[in-house]
Amino acid sequence: MGLGTNYETIIRDFDKNSEIEIITYDSGSGSYQDVAIGRVDAAMNDRLALQSVINESGLPLKLAGPPINEMQNAFPFLNNEENKELVAQIDSAIDSMYEDGTIKEISMKYFDMDITEKVLN
Repeated sequence: MGLGTNYETIIRDFDKNSEIEIITYDSGSGSYQDVAIGRVDAAMNDRLALQSVINESGLPLKLAGPPINEMQNAFPFLNNEENKELVAQIDSAIDSMYEDGTIKEISMKYFDMDITEKVLN
């Protein structure tokens, strides 16, 4: 995983008993190459990034195991009177897209997986 990334923090927090030998890289691509040639057992990144690497690189990799963390994204807006209506409209549009399945359709079209459902308890 990339040195100093969120993923390094996540895996170190996950490995409470220090049972995993963690090797960091200046870039993610080096870790994927090392997995492919057997130098390391696994690499960590978000599932969308990894699926993209698998689809585009031709490396003999696959996703394995359940997610160990979930990152949530948000859309920040300037918190002022002028933006209140805009934020409400965007919130409403996103809610509608979840309700009618549009978000899931977009997810399946562009990612070949449903990234809209919560994967952790």
